[in-house]
Amino acid sequence: MRRDEFPIGAVVGLADPTVTELAANVGFDFVFIDGEHGDIDRILALDGLDSIMIGPYDFSASMGKAGQWDDPELRAIFDDACRRIRAAGVMLGVALDVRAEEWRARGAQWMAVKGDMTALVERWREVIRSLKR
Repeated sequence: MRRDEFPIGAVVGLADPTVTELAANVGFDFVFIDGEHGDIDRILALDGLDSIMIGPYDFSASMGKAGQWDDPELRAIFDDACRRIRAAGVMLGVALDVRAEEWRARGAQWMAVKGDMTALVERWREVIRSLKR
């Protein structure tokens, strides 16, 4: 993605590599992979794909390991995916605001932080805790 362009991306939440491939083939600049999709090599082989954003929390949840960041299987999958994305010359983004340095070490070049629902739920929890003291 270039600074002088307005990038357009797709959030793909369906755990199906064909859906991700279709989204990437219609001309999006980036694809946000929001679950376990399988064949990343098929996705990386698509022409014109500038960036892939990994959603670690949703991805971990799709494997039944929500937020288990130290799980060896998840760590291996994330490490491998990041290595392959960067080796393909595609920008790597991550949608997670914890363990930022870990993701930067994996090669993340940009980060989306605090989705709207996460921020809203966290704030509500703060309000409830403060009122129940």
